[in-house]
Order: sequence, then structure tokens, then C-alpha cells
Amino acid sequence: MATVIGTELIPAESSFNYAPDVEKRRISQFLSTAGLRVKDDVEGKLTYGDVIELYDSDRTQVYCNGKFFEVTSVAIDELHTRPFDELYKRSADILAPMLEAWQKVFSDANKGKAIDLSSIPPHTLIEAGGEGLAIDVIFKWAWPVFNSEDKVVGLLVSQKATRSKSPRLRPMN
Repeated sequence: MATVIGTELIPAESSFNYAPDVEKRRISQFLSTAGLRVKDDVEGKLTYGDVIELYDSDRTQVYCNGKFFEVTSVAIDELHTRPFDELYKRSADILAPMLEAWQKVFSDANKGKAIDLSSIPPHTLIEAGGEGLAIDVIFKWAWPVFNSEDKVVGLLVSQKATRSKSPRLRPMN
């Protein structure tokens, strides 16, 4: 697998500090170190406790904040080698609008603007790896991530996610 962005994770300074200003600094540090940038406002759209992830063009995670590891049991080596649609099971009526949003982020027509993901219904996903946990997800925003040549090479996403209180739930096919 060729990763356009890179494979280095910058560890969170503290897994217990999710204040938006701290998250903004972590994201900024990661993007700067990797030679990447986001054109639209990230800072004004993050809220306390958001799970933040960055995916490359192959839909493979290359960055996440510490909050991510509070809700998932998927190992880092899996995160770096498998696309999200293989790591997590979701119903087709959820996956379809997710992939539409993905295409929108990577289209030239988007011009680098944040995409409101609130039209994707809140849902429960099931880990295909890890411990097979059920996770409740509410998507918030997605931003295209640009390299130094102004090419979209990834997607930054914010969401609310918690371990499901109904762990036996399974997504509908």
C-alpha cells in the first residue's frame, strides 16, 4: 500500500486532555510536520471530546487523537494497513453517504471547504478487528487535506464517538 501522507503518528501529549485548543495544536503540529495543510477553519468546528482522525487517499488512518483510543480496540498496525471500510462494519445506508462525502472532499469542485457530515445519520458500527466493539458515532465535519503541491491527499474528520451501551447490536446489511 502506498500512503500519500505518511505513516508517522504524533502521540498525544496526554490522553486525558481533549480541550479544543490542545487538539488544534496537535493537529497543526502533525500537519506541519508532514508538510500538509487544511484550507478551511478547523478550529471553530472542534468541540470538547471530539474524536479526530486523518485518512490518506486509500482511506487508511494516518493520525488520530487520544480520544480515538478510548472508544476503539483496533490496534495501530491494523489502522495503518487497512482502510476504514474494512476495519469497521456499518450498514449500507450509512456507508453510501460516507463514501459520497469522501468523493466530495477529493473533488476539485469542493475548493478545500469543510463538509458538514451531519446529514449522515447517527449510527452504531462494529469493529471488524480488535475486540469487535460496538461504537456509537455521530459525524460532524470533514476537511480536505492538501500537500505542498496543493493536491488533496487526505481527509480530516471530526465526530462524536462512544462505546455503545448496547454491545450486542450489529449493523443491518
